Formats: sequence, structure tokens, C-alpha cells
Amino acid sequence: MTKSLPLLHPLIDTRAPFDLSVLMEHAPPERWSPEEGERIIGELISVRTKVAFGAASPVIALLIGEDRYVLIRCSGVVLKRFVEESAPTSREDSELGLGDDVAIRFNGMVLSRANREYRHYDVALRRADTKRWIYG
Repeated sequence: MTKSLPLLHPLIDTRAPFDLSVLMEHAPPERWSPEEGERIIGELISVRTKVAFGAASPVIALLIGEDRYVLIRCSGVVLKRFVEESAPTSREDSELGLGDDVAIRFNGMVLSRANREYRHYDVALRRADTKRWIYG
């Protein structure tokens, strides 16, 4: 059984033999930790699940420009729901797919009707195949 390499960098061909010197030519991924009002737009290059402290959360990787990519841990209710409901399993109208453009804006902390504070985001994606924006 052959194991595939993890996503090292979007510009590194994981089918080729691994060469650490090629990896070192690229900037490592950044983790997005937004301030209120901050937004990010990029091309979706991966969706994974990360488990920490017994809880599973989707982690999406966005390619920003040509050589920078950002990891976004979708552990909050709004982002987690958007990714889980849009998981790239098929290409129905509202679903994420690799190559789609994703836009996220962090609106800050908000009180729910149950008086609980949560991180509020606006999220949109533009399908790579139809170029149509879908808001979540």
C-alpha cells in the first residue's frame, strides 16, 4: 500500500519523489486568525478534517495569489456548518469543489438568541465551473 504525501504546498507535485529542498523554496502555510472585519478570498485547494481535544473540525486550505496559502480551521458553528453542508462530495449547486473561489469575512463576536457568544462570519463561494456566486 502506497501512502500519499500530505498537502505540502499547492505548487509541489506530490506524485514526484519527495525533495525537501523543493519544499523549502516555498513559504509555509499560514493559519488565518482574523480580527473583526477582516476578510480573505482564495481558491479552495483542500478540505480535511482535524481532530483536537476530541472534537473534529474541517480545515480548508485557500491559495491566495500564486504562492501563498492559508489554512482556516472551521471550528466555529457558522464556518463548520457551511463547510459540512457544502462538503465536496458531489457537484450539486450549493457544494464546494476544489478550484472554487471562497470568500470569508469575520464580523466579530455576536450573541445568539440563547444568549451565547459565537464567532459570526459571512461566507460565499464562486463555483469554478459556472462562475456563479453562492452565499452561505
